[in-house]
Amino acid sequence: MTVGIGFQCPGAVVLGSDRQITKAGGLKYEQCKILSAYLGSPNLGVLVACTYAHDPDIAANLMDDIAHKLPITLQQARTGGAFFSQSVKEMLEGIFSQKKARDMEMLIAFGHPTNAWSPFLMRARGPTVVQGAREYIGAGDSSILRYIGELLGRFQLTVEEAPLAAFYLVSLATRFVDRCDGDPDILIMFNGKAEIASAQTIEQAKKKMSGFDSNLASSLWSMLEHGGQSS
Repeated sequence: MTVGIGFQCPGAVVLGSDRQITKAGGLKYEQCKILSAYLGSPNLGVLVACTYAHDPDIAANLMDDIAHKLPITLQQARTGGAFFSQSVKEMLEGIFSQKKARDMEMLIAFGHPTNAWSPFLMRARGPTVVQGAREYIGAGDSSILRYIGELLGRFQLTVEEAPLAAFYLVSLATRFVDRCDGDPDILIMFNGKAEIASAQTIEQAKKKMSGFDSNLASSLWSMLEHGGQSS
């Protein structure tokens, strides 16, 4: 199973996912579930990245469909004067209406290599496609993630803050949600690039997680100790 998380930040999109793949028959293994590509020429270039909750082969196949249609969609939007995000939404609705996409959930980020427009996030669940801000998919889309996500939703996360927030949420899912497992993978689409966090960055984030839990516990205890008032 999977947890997938997407954050829209000012000028950036952050994606996060666990690494566990479960194939038919119960075979389990770990694999990065974030796909990314650069498509097109310098004048019509576009960055695309996704994380998914379903079969990895179908996800790769759908990503190929997106890669094939996206440059054409961008060209049509430019010549027709349409908003690119709306054109992409309509393109995705067609792709995800296919029978093979019936059970697929996917978070998809789009960006421009020279920042001609800001990155944006789309969520697709079968034929339903919406432009998102804070999105969760998969079995890891649980009440615990929704609760922490709601608390975080009171603040505008920056591109510096969102990767650590995504890491923490995926870590919660791998700890407390059945069939989510493996270290988180984090992709940051920002400043004309779409990059997956290095193993060193992931290790550094892991060391901070115990501090997160300790600080949250201390804050909660302090509130309880003072009758619901902050100290």
